Amino acid sequence: MDPTKAVSCAADRTIKVWDLTKGYCIRTMMCHSTCNTVCLVADGNMICSGHFDGTVRFWDVQKGELERELPGVHAQQVTSLSLAPNGCEMLTNSRDNSLKILDTRSFEISKLLKAPTYHAGTNWCGNPQVA
Repeated sequence: MDPTKAVSCAADRTIKVWDLTKGYCIRTMMCHSTCNTVCLVADGNMICSGHFDGTVRFWDVQKGELERELPGVHAQQVTSLSLAPNGCEMLTNSRDNSLKILDTRSFEISKLLKAPTYHAGTNWCGNPQVA
């Protein structure tokens, strides 16, 4: 995705790709659950989204289609996603008070991070992602 595009998500179960030059939405993808957070993956051709139903989903930016769905990544809603600098790992956070590291190549959880005193304090932690 080029630097003139941005990605957003909303409680209406949509993910939108915006053209920042023209100032309008150029693609809308409908989700199965409220989308709390989005993150661009690797080269910007894939969007990762975290949802109210605890699922993490991967979307093809060019096609506007769901590529991979990972149900049950978390027991409660996913509140935020953050891509590691290496582009191969995604940190997920959830209202189930856990963080998980997800391998973006194998789509498997590689690590669970949890502490008795850690509590996810908000449902909406996502930031707009600009390529």
